Amino acid sequence: MHRLVFSGAKAVLWVVGIGVGAFILQRFDTGAGWTASLSAIATVGATFAALFIATRARTDRQAEQLATDRAQARLVLLEVDGPYPGQHNNPPYFIVHVEDNGQQPILDVALESAEYVGGPGAQSMTLVGLPGAVVPIVKPERAPGGLPVSFPPENVTAEELLAGGGLDGEGNYSNPNVSPSHVVAKVQFTDASGNRWRRSTTGLVELV
Repeated sequence: MHRLVFSGAKAVLWVVGIGVGAFILQRFDTGAGWTASLSAIATVGATFAALFIATRARTDRQAEQLATDRAQARLVLLEVDGPYPGQHNNPPYFIVHVEDNGQQPILDVALESAEYVGGPGAQSMTLVGLPGAVVPIVKPERAPGGLPVSFPPENVTAEELLAGGGLDGEGNYSNPNVSPSHVVAKVQFTDASGNRWRRSTTGLVELV
């Protein structure tokens, strides 16, 4: 806003200067051609100055709106739970919860990727490599019916977000990936302004 006021003031002073020059020539110069030319220049200058100010104001409004939208996107939080034991001899799995703590609902929420990142010397493991099914709408927590959405088991295939490991001698899965804090998950969603965002458990917030 301060930049807009400063730039607008410079443009206005420039136009005023031209206008003053035209007035002086008109007062003391007998050549009507110079006066008419400078008057025309002043008119064109005023038009360009008004256009510049309007364009700059629109740009600043767009930047302010995007900053507001980004602040709302930061209120979309991800939390990982698990691992949970798989049923019917399926391997254990993690669950990613997406919670909207903003003022507006978020749309077309999709789990983009998830990776188990081990500690020093541990092997990382891709849990989700491609986006799963899309949840059409997630309401804010404070709104009636506002609940977090969870991935999986309802919204991704059974092969995704598995906690890894193999069968032990008794036919049970031995699970080396036991800490949900090691799961780095990313989701995509669209806000009420139509922006598509990427949010992660590491705090990442970026436009897609």
